[in-house]
Amino acid sequence: DIGGFTVTTGRLPLGYGGVEITLAARGQQPLTLWSHLRGKPERFDISGGWVNNDGKHVTSEVFLKTLKRLHVNTAHLGPVKGYSDTELYARYPLKYFGRMQPFEKFDTDEMLPRIHAVEFLGEPQYGGGRPVPPQEVWQALAPYAKTRLATTLTHSEERIWRDYAGLSDYPHYDAYRVTAPSADDWRKYDRWDGARIGWGAPLETIGDMCRSLRELNRPLPSAYRSQGPHSGWEVYGGRQRTSPTPAEIRAQAYHALSTRITSFYWFNLGLKSLVKWRDTLDELGRIGREIRLLDELLVEGDAYRHQRLTGADGKLDWDLASVCGQRAALLFALDLRYQPDAKEKVFRFGPPRAATWTFALPKYLLEIADVFRLDADGLHTVKWTRRNAALEIRDRISLTAVYIATPQRQLRATLERKRQALIAAENALGFDPARNDRDFSQLAQLADR
Repeated sequence: DIGGFTVTTGRLPLGYGGVEITLAARGQQPLTLWSHLRGKPERFDISGGWVNNDGKHVTSEVFLKTLKRLHVNTAHLGPVKGYSDTELYARYPLKYFGRMQPFEKFDTDEMLPRIHAVEFLGEPQYGGGRPVPPQEVWQALAPYAKTRLATTLTHSEERIWRDYAGLSDYPHYDAYRVTAPSADDWRKYDRWDGARIGWGAPLETIGDMCRSLRELNRPLPSAYRSQGPHSGWEVYGGRQRTSPTPAEIRAQAYHALSTRITSFYWFNLGLKSLVKWRDTLDELGRIGREIRLLDELLVEGDAYRHQRLTGADGKLDWDLASVCGQRAALLFALDLRYQPDAKEKVFRFGPPRAATWTFALPKYLLEIADVFRLDADGLHTVKWTRRNAALEIRDRISLTAVYIATPQRQLRATLERKRQALIAAENALGFDPARNDRDFSQLAQLADR
């Protein structure tokens, strides 16, 4: 079984060390496990991607308010004159995510809290002419070993990413499932009764790839670069909408979250993309609020089980996954009954449908006191029954659902207070371009400058 424990060590250096764990059972010889790992603060960060490609939008309060309303706290940038050196940074901080050199500027006690991680190698496994050999990737990242700066690596070609396992401190997966470049050939998927499409791929393959990357890189934490609205993609396979729909955005995000990623990178919340695809703004905000409700539990827990269910007709039905920690189990149910719309060439999800699922629980979480469904709108009571070492949940949903199963009766109230605080922070901005035409007009005018 999978278990866990918490150790109080005092302050640890942000560098590499050996971790030794001795496991002992009565009447048996002790078993010693070793790992080599960088000590790093674990924070669930949400990146907006390359939000400052034009060199000026990140200095605009209107744009910064929009990112903050989406709960974005990180971006692919370094210090920017007119932003990082002004009051704007204090009010709308975005952690840095880039090369982070020279070291003497970034590896300081003052700068470290402002930094998400090092990232500058692009996609070494895919694109740009040739794969970059793993040895060259190691050589590029090796100078950071003597610093306190954690490194990341973008993985996008699953056929060879095993050769790059362990080269960075914080690997992440990068691939999108509709109307975007991809390392896999979408027309070779026959998931829908043999129908082949060129504009999209099965959304649940995101979960497959995230689980693969996680297991190849254990015990390192992992992240995911998720598909959001983007103004620069072309028409693929005849699909006229060149960005994902809100439902496609949600499904892709949650297939990754269910694998226990510990940071989330949107591609790409640049100003022009947000203005071009206004219909996605509300969904982006809802997902951001939900991630903030779940973030501590995702960091505390570990991936426990995954199960893919088929219906009586033999077709894919649900993906079930769990992330378990000391305070709670996060239980994910993801709808696999979606279909490609042959006319509009988008994925369609059906109306809510009744279902009963059984989730296995680790031994330390058998004394469950409360179970509820969580989303941006609230915490919802559901029907549940504990059956020995498993939990049975009965509900009616579509698209995605996440449940909290906890031995702590007060956790529901704690999360509701956190949800209300998140809503209060959103409202305090006094800016809502998803619903307010005047606010959106300000964004659009900024994009036209």
